Amino acid sequence: MSQTLPDKDMASLQRRFKRGYTIEKQQNGHFRVVTPEGDYVKKTGKQTYISLPSTPSHVSIKAWEHELTEAGVLRTTPRKAERSQARRSRPSTNGSGGTDARAAAFRAMTQERDRLRTEEAKRLHDRLAAVIELVGGFDQPGMTADLSHIGAMIARETGKETRHGIIFTPDLLNASIYRVKQSQWVEVNYQELWNDLCARLEAATNASAEFFALLRRAKGLPETVVVATKAKVQVGDWPFRVELIDLSRCHVDHSYQRPVDWLWVRKTAATFDPTLVGALDVSERGHGASFAIMDGQGRNEAMKLVGKTQAYAAIYSGLDVQAEALFFLHKNSNRKAIHPYHIYQAKLTAQDPVATAVREIVEEYGYEVSIVSASNRNIPEKISAIASLEEAYNRKRASGFDCLAPTLGVLRKSTFALKEGNSAHLIRAIARMFERYEQLDAHRLAEVIQERNPSWLLARMREMGWNQGAQTPAMMTVLVEEYNQGLPRSEKLDKPK
Repeated sequence: MSQTLPDKDMASLQRRFKRGYTIEKQQNGHFRVVTPEGDYVKKTGKQTYISLPSTPSHVSIKAWEHELTEAGVLRTTPRKAERSQARRSRPSTNGSGGTDARAAAFRAMTQERDRLRTEEAKRLHDRLAAVIELVGGFDQPGMTADLSHIGAMIARETGKETRHGIIFTPDLLNASIYRVKQSQWVEVNYQELWNDLCARLEAATNASAEFFALLRRAKGLPETVVVATKAKVQVGDWPFRVELIDLSRCHVDHSYQRPVDWLWVRKTAATFDPTLVGALDVSERGHGASFAIMDGQGRNEAMKLVGKTQAYAAIYSGLDVQAEALFFLHKNSNRKAIHPYHIYQAKLTAQDPVATAVREIVEEYGYEVSIVSASNRNIPEKISAIASLEEAYNRKRASGFDCLAPTLGVLRKSTFALKEGNSAHLIRAIARMFERYEQLDAHRLAEVIQERNPSWLLARMREMGWNQGAQTPAMMTVLVEEYNQGLPRSEKLDKPK
């Protein structure tokens, strides 16, 4: 006996069934569709039945609709009554002009409303963009999140959320500020909130300082206590001098500097304390015309965000770009926050012989040292295992040549464009094999790796139960075992210890 589905969306689908199809509830509470012949309807091309729970989600209803359509259960044309209703509601074309006039008036009204909304959205966008330009503008990383927190605080303090009956949470306001950023219209209550923020920043003597004061309050951070201090400079045999310089004269040389960590910058600006800033390390260029920041670019950006125009700096004179890069390396080599790729780039700028040789060999075999790995993108030539490349280069064969070149030669023949084909474990293990075994046949090793593929080799390495620190020896053991398969005893490689 046919039953009515409990959910209104499901019942709507049931009304679209072709004549003779019914619904039958199962003992487990699910529903199945029954054909006019009394059989259960199966999924197209499968042996399983179309089934739906009694409390489905929106996604499962959509999937169910798709399955029913493919199985031919749903009607593709409306019922006669529905077609008649559609004809009755269609605008008249018999010359009376009544319905047409109403439709034209409605369209004109809608167009005028859209025009006014577009103008309102443009005015709000331009006003807010102008006041936040001093703190980075809409495109500053983290800006929309900061504005949403400030907006939520203003709503609480002014009682807007109780007057409008809306709880202005940061996540709700984040969607609203995104629309403002795109010059899209937002509802009046949101417009009032953002205009209130604009008015506060416009009335402030220092809009940048007011913005971060609001942000600190919004996030529950303590107010900053400004302490006047003077740097004491020791003169004599020091290789630098300390002066108060204009931040507008500072710049960053990206040939050796890493990208700015904007999340850190905005967090520092929100909790800014001038007593903890310290001095920037800069290199004097052009007899003081400008200064290249060797250490402290994040602090430099944070100071500009809070409205600082000057800062104390340790000024080094007479340095070229290579010397600046070496300074950056020595200052940051032990900091974990520095990505190995940026250290490698700085080494290239400093003309480090190992980094330069690694780049030449890598490019010779059609690869590229990169900050991203080839494992998760369609970029098979990228190698991000920089430490492994340098280790392979530093390993020498008995003949005195490095082990990186033959290692990349083997990988190019066997794993190029394969998943995990540029794995650090493979690079290290193959390099160690070339260092240890003089009789190693590179062609045979490439065939072995190609036959097994990198994913199998890595899985086998992990199955051996080695600890994290011993994975490379484990990979070397796996490769030696596979290499020795089918070889006479005299040609087999001895097992690594």
